[in-house]
Amino acid sequence: MIVYEIIGYSGSFLIAISLLMSNIFKLRIINCIGAILFSTYGLLIKAPAVFLLNFFIAVINIYYIFVLKTKKDVFKFIKSEQQNKILEFFINYNLKDIKNFFPDFGTKILQQDVKCFLILRNLVLVGIFIFKKENEKAEILVDYVTKEYRDFKNATAFFNSEEIKQEFKDLHIKQLFIFSENEKYNKYLKKIGFQKSVNNNKIFYRNL
Repeated sequence: MIVYEIIGYSGSFLIAISLLMSNIFKLRIINCIGAILFSTYGLLIKAPAVFLLNFFIAVINIYYIFVLKTKKDVFKFIKSEQQNKILEFFINYNLKDIKNFFPDFGTKILQQDVKCFLILRNLVLVGIFIFKKENEKAEILVDYVTKEYRDFKNATAFFNSEEIKQEFKDLHIKQLFIFSENEKYNKYLKKIGFQKSVNNNKIFYRNL
């Protein structure tokens, strides 16, 4: 196969793959790479229309990648009662996806003595954080964010929030821990500062 054909097929493949992504930032990056490859293909085969269109798409993508990267999100963490209708609706609507990461999770958890937070990003409800206090530790029962907003900004803002820090302090919580067997979620935990327990590789903890 000729080199320029490989470039053209690669560009087409990446553009198609990008359209399957729910994360807007990743979509823009992959789509941008695909457009750059396809514009290169257009240049190599001397097709000005193909080159100009995809070059324009690449420039637009680069602009929005810059906007998304530099945009300052506004986060708000709202303490919620277990029987909050908005919380219940959010859980029921996203239950299937929540169970991908927390297979044992169910609405019965809300009948326990748990603490719940709604995670808002730019006034949009994007996630929930539910934990249960055990002496000076707290077990995280759910730490979930919807696919569209699944990056590290939510966790960074949450754990660095003075409001959340004060909540843990008032409850005399010195350590958070969570049980997880999901490899993808485990990578997320490590990136936000959790460590794997030496006694049980299914437990991750973070000292406060």
